[in-house]
Amino acid sequence: MAMDGMRQISQAIFHESQKFNRVNSTQTFEALLMSRNFAEGSSIKRNSIVETDLLSWTSSSNAEGDAELQLVCVTSSADTSLNISWSTFSDMIHGFGIDAGVLHMICNSKDGFNFFPGTANDNDSILPTWYAGTPRYAVVWTFEAKHSHIRGVVIERGPNVFNGLANVLEKFADYIHAPHRSTDRSHARIVNASSRNGGAMATFTIDETLALSRKVHEVASKIKNHDRLRQISARMLDYILTVRKETSESAVASTDQRKKYNEALHKLSEAVPMLQRQLNASANYLTYMQYRAENLSQVIIALLTHEDAAASINLAEASKKDTSSMKTIAIMTMIFLPATFFAALFSVPLLQWDQSPVVQTRFWVYWAFTLPSTAVVFAIWLAATSTNGTFLVWKDAKKKVMS
Repeated sequence: MAMDGMRQISQAIFHESQKFNRVNSTQTFEALLMSRNFAEGSSIKRNSIVETDLLSWTSSSNAEGDAELQLVCVTSSADTSLNISWSTFSDMIHGFGIDAGVLHMICNSKDGFNFFPGTANDNDSILPTWYAGTPRYAVVWTFEAKHSHIRGVVIERGPNVFNGLANVLEKFADYIHAPHRSTDRSHARIVNASSRNGGAMATFTIDETLALSRKVHEVASKIKNHDRLRQISARMLDYILTVRKETSESAVASTDQRKKYNEALHKLSEAVPMLQRQLNASANYLTYMQYRAENLSQVIIALLTHEDAAASINLAEASKKDTSSMKTIAIMTMIFLPATFFAALFSVPLLQWDQSPVVQTRFWVYWAFTLPSTAVVFAIWLAATSTNGTFLVWKDAKKKVMS
């Protein structure tokens, strides 16, 4: 069947990508056991179990007629590796009857809600499987309807998640006969709690901000590409359903080839609803990531604007200091300029202070050189400044003409 092929692909991805990191033999795992008997009521137990006793604990169950819920918490590291041995985790997944199609969602840290119907055969070990993933945790659980047994694994992606989840489940102990209700409520509570967790705004240098801007644009491009591929996959699934509908409505030939074709198409279409649910969950996740990328872009633009404004303020302050320094120099020059002028004037040989008259007959030579030289200097200054301004005006006019 098509579902068997999907399970095999998911298992191959899981075995190739998922890392395991067993800390030590004394490592304990938090566990929750809830049972409800119509005569005795509810019973809730929390345990810390070493890995060697984990499988025996998960395989134990109460008498027939009890509703029971068993959850085991497995922590994960920053690199998404699971802090448990591969053999124990694999045996636990198989013992819970978890559909192997969910494994690739675990190793890829997928978000969203998905359902895997399992197999129709009551004797088969693959049970209906649910998956709920958030940035803080993922829950995978099965439901064995004959005895109302729920068994699942909580994968912690953040600190102290399992205790909060267990606290909420204990408040809804009366609902363990319907696993999707109690887990859905706890899921909503944890998501709401995680959404209220804020953090302090970090500060970045201008180079770090530019690097973040490049990364955000790269992520936005990848999001767009993933959404394009998702749309292509969705159209392919719609095509499979359309072909099946058209084939079922048309006259079916009696040849063996036609029968085999219809049988293969029917088996292939059985996997379509599950794949459509996964695509819908991916669409929601991509929309959320695109929203975050847009917000981050706006924040980065605001940070760059803020840095630019801060640089302008610093430049203005530096210019103000330079202006103040130039003003000080000008004032000092104004103070000493009269004394310098008169000292130079009185030292001119054309003024003889010990003779009469003091001003000699050739004193006019001093003014004959001084006044024209001053006029020439001012003329050169005026010509230079006016020429520069004329050149800039001509350059701007040339650009306008060229454009």
